[in-house]
This record gives sequence, C-alpha cells and structure tokens, in this order.
Amino acid sequence: MTIEKAEAQARLDEIEKEAKALIASTDREDYQLGTLWNELVDRGWTKMAKSGSPRDWWTQHVPAAVDVRMAKLLGRLARTFTKDVVERYHATTLDLYLRYCEQEGVAPAADPGNHILRIPQGDHYVGKPFQTCTREDLRAALRAAPRAPKKEPRALPANERAFLTRAQSRLAPLFEGHPEAALSAHLRGATVVYVLSAGSDILRAAAAALAGLG
Repeated sequence: MTIEKAEAQARLDEIEKEAKALIASTDREDYQLGTLWNELVDRGWTKMAKSGSPRDWWTQHVPAAVDVRMAKLLGRLARTFTKDVVERYHATTLDLYLRYCEQEGVAPAADPGNHILRIPQGDHYVGKPFQTCTREDLRAALRAAPRAPKKEPRALPANERAFLTRAQSRLAPLFEGHPEAALSAHLRGATVVYVLSAGSDILRAAAAALAGLG
C-alpha cells in the first residue's frame, strides 16, 4: 500500500467514526456533518484509497439516518453559511430558503434572518422576515416565487450562421427519414461549437458530405 493510499484510508476511517458519532449524538451536528461531506469530495480521499466515489463510500459507511441526499444538502449549507447560522436554523428550513433565492434569482444572505420574503396570502403578498417564517410560509413563498429567467443563447456571428445554413442544407437529404438527426451550433466563450447528432451510419456519411465545405 502506498503512503498516499494509507493516509487516505486512515482519514476515511476517521471520517466514518466522526460521522457515526455526530449522527448518534442527541443534538445532531449538521454543520460538522456537512464539512465532513465537503472534505470527502474536495480532498479526493475515496479516489486515493481506491474506495469508489464519495457517494458510494458514504452509502456503505455512514448510517442511513443521513443519506447521500442529506449529506449533499448539509455540505451545501456548510459552504454557504457559518456554523452559527446552520445551528440556529433547521437544515430543511435553510434548504427551502436557498431554493427560494434560486427561483427569485437573488444571492442568499450570509445571515438570512432579516431577509424579507414575499409570502402569498390570498390574492396578495406580505413581506415577512425569514426568521419569523414557518416552513409552510417558506413552501408557499417557494411555490409563488418566479423562476429566474434563463439566459438567452448568444447569437452566432454572421459568417458562422451562413456556414451553418449551408451545412444544414447539404445534410438535409441524409437526415430525411431520421428525425433524431440534427446539426446545431452555439457559442462557448469565443469558440463556436458545432454539434452533429445522428446514428453512426449517418455520422460517417455526414462527415463525408461536409468535407471541404467552406
């Protein structure tokens, strides 16, 4: 066993012991459990110890009372908030708050206590600080919150649009009778990425048809 693998395995044994103790405690330490999950992911212990993915390792070694879904949530809370905030509010409550912020398209507050949320009441809304909201208030706010608008894809440069049109015209006969086949293009940074979707036989024919197309 290499030194790296031995070190990783030793730390995994410690994480398992710590996680089990935290889960077994009367007052479960959600923030510490979140930091353990984050360490498991960030440090790559399972990869170095050849123990599978963090998800697989956690499922096999940590009590099901905190499953992978919950571990990921606690990890997210530990990255977003301080230990004091996570301890002050329940994990489920903070999860609802983060989901609300995502749908509103706003950044979560470092301490969300005074963040005013729009709570639907009948045909109107009232503003209510997060710290006084019940979970049902948060669920209602989450259901009523507008989804953050998706960014419109940036338009291709004129010369690339012209090339895409010519290429699609040349491939149209090959794609006939194959509704799954398509040629598209989009910008990734400053680079134009072309995506050709089709079966292997169509792909070979399409590549030949596009050869030399300027």
